[in-house]
Amino acid sequence: MPIESKSTRNVFAFAPFAAAAVFSLALLLAESLYLFAKLPETMHFRRSLADSNVTADSGTEDTEIAQPLAEPIHAVDTQTTTENNRTLRRLNILHFAYLFFFSGMEYTLTFLTHDKFDFSNAQQGALLGFIGVTSTVLQGGWVRRIKGQSAHGDKGLVARGMACCAIGLACVAHCAQGVQGAQPAWTLWGGALGFAVASATVVNCLNSMVSLATTDMETGRRLGDFRAAGQIGRALGPVFACSVYWLLGPSTCYSVGAAAVAAISVAFVTLVPARPAVSSTKKHS
Repeated sequence: MPIESKSTRNVFAFAPFAAAAVFSLALLLAESLYLFAKLPETMHFRRSLADSNVTADSGTEDTEIAQPLAEPIHAVDTQTTTENNRTLRRLNILHFAYLFFFSGMEYTLTFLTHDKFDFSNAQQGALLGFIGVTSTVLQGGWVRRIKGQSAHGDKGLVARGMACCAIGLACVAHCAQGVQGAQPAWTLWGGALGFAVASATVVNCLNSMVSLATTDMETGRRLGDFRAAGQIGRALGPVFACSVYWLLGPSTCYSVGAAAVAAISVAFVTLVPARPAVSSTKKHS
């Protein structure tokens, strides 16, 4: 009976994380509704459906109204298609490899702060909050403004993000060599800054590169393949990182991560062209 009365007074009494989950759900719902109402793509899509329905009811054959989203079909030669397919395969592999190491290293970060530096929940929240807020500010205030202004466009931003991630992991690896229970060096926050820059640039700009390398008819499928590769890496990465962390130690774990991300960034710069061959049919929004 006391349990029932207490749970009646406070729904979240025995589920301390439920409040955060409900709050996150409310934010996601509000964001989804706002995007559906205000995003130009969804507004245009809804207008297109309305125009299509009007055309169908009136029995007209005005193809410009029935299919306003359709763009002229551009003939793409076989060589161009082959080059873009090769580029897309490389982007999928690099996306998988990058998220495999990035997500794994990020997942073990709270292990390091608790096990090595005795961080409280508040301190861990401050560190993760710093990464999240900094990433948001960079993405909205920096990436969105300079994207597409340079000759290398998205590729340059991805390369910078990967380089910052590798440097950040090297900083964390150096910090992990500190004395047990001591205060963390500035390198821990330097590593967090590297994570934030990577979060603001890499995956978002890779998505843009995949979109620009596809035709309108296959954009959805290509983006689906790309994101699926990334999610596989995101799922397997923590298993690998945790195994290395607990078997070989945190310093070795983050050193391996730094070297791997550095190698991935070199492969990306070397193997992926700055602009896809079909970029003339795609435009940055």
